[in-house]
Amino acid sequence: MKVRVYRNLDRPLSILGIKGRFIRVAAIWVVVSIVASILIGTVLGGFVGICNAVVALVVGYIALAELQHRFSGNAINRMMVRRNLPKYIVINSKVWKKSI
Repeated sequence: MKVRVYRNLDRPLSILGIKGRFIRVAAIWVVVSIVASILIGTVLGGFVGICNAVVALVVGYIALAELQHRFSGNAINRMMVRRNLPKYIVINSKVWKKSI
């Protein structure tokens, strides 16, 4: 009996070597770098804007690849959740008195 095995179902989503949870960060970086290069291009000239876009995209890709290599997706998720937690928790102890 022949059974088809779909090998790509177990693999995480990956685009240009960027995996799963880092794709959202990469998309935000692309949008920010394009908007910044358009603003710089209108102020200083088109060539400077294009050079800025290329440099920003390459530096962003290298930084994201390093971040992806250093931290796992779960570690990034834990760091984002940890930011929303309070710095300390105050516990007011209840003093129980015996009624005589």
